[in-house]
Amino acid sequence: MGARLLAIAAGAALACGSLGWIDGREWAAFTGADAAALAAPVAPAKPLAARIRRVRFDLTPGGAAISHEIVFPKRALTSLLPAVPAGGAGSAEATLFVAFTAQARPLAFEAVRVPLDADDRPIEAAALPLKVDHVVVRPTGAPALLGNPRAAGHVLHVPRGDDAFVLRLRSAIAVEPGHKTVSVLARLGMRDGGYLPLGRVEVAASLGTKLRGARATLCGGAADPAPIALSFPDYPAAPGAAADAGARDPALLTRHLDDDLCLEAQID
Repeated sequence: MGARLLAIAAGAALACGSLGWIDGREWAAFTGADAAALAAPVAPAKPLAARIRRVRFDLTPGGAAISHEIVFPKRALTSLLPAVPAGGAGSAEATLFVAFTAQARPLAFEAVRVPLDADDRPIEAAALPLKVDHVVVRPTGAPALLGNPRAAGHVLHVPRGDDAFVLRLRSAIAVEPGHKTVSVLARLGMRDGGYLPLGRVEVAASLGTKLRGARATLCGGAADPAPIALSFPDYPAAPGAAADAGARDPALLTRHLDDDLCLEAQID
C-alpha cells in the first residue's frame, strides 16, 4: 500500500470531517442506483476468467485504505471487451468501469497495471499507472468490472492485449473517528451474470492504530453469512482467531451478483 494513500486515509477525519460519507439523498442521486433492481431476488452467479487475488484493508486513525488485486489471465481482458467489428482496426486502449470500491466516495484513488511472468509473478519494474476518469454515470463503451454498473465510479484506461497482468486498485476513505469498532466495505466484481472469484482477504493497521480483532462476511440480499477466513500480515497470530475458528475460505462460499465484502474490526 502506497504511503501517500495511507497518509490520506489517516488524515481523512481531521481534514474532511465526515465528507467521506455522503448524505443518503445525495448518495442515491450520485450513484444512480436502481432500487427496484437492487431489491429483486439474486440467483447464484458463475465465476469469470479474471479473479480477485487479494482484498486488503489498511486501517488508520480516522480512515481506511482498501486495495483490490485483480488478476487477468491470458486473453481474459479481451473476453470482457466488446468485439471489434470485422475489418476494424480497433483502439490500442480499452476502458473498464469500476464502481467506488468502498462504501464512501474515495478521497484518493489509483490504478496500476502490472504484467505477470510465466509463473504468475508480478513484474514490478514494468508497473504502469493508469489514467483514471471519475464519472457519475458509466459510459456505454466501458464494460463494468467491479461493483454496481449503475453506480458512480471510475473509468480505467487500460492497454489492450492478451498478456496476463494484475490490476491493482487502491482507495482511501474517511471513517468515523473515535470509535473502537470500524465497519468497512469492499466492492466485489459483477458483470453479465458472472462474478470475480475472491481469494485472500487481509487486514492490517498502521500509523499508530492497533488491531484487536476483525470479522468479515459477504454482505448482500442473499449473501452467505458464514465468517470468512482472514489473513493478518503484520501479526504472528491472527487476532480473534478463536472466535471465528469456523471461518471459511472465501473461494468456497456461494456468490451472488449483489455480494460485497464487509469487515468489522476492533481497534485502539
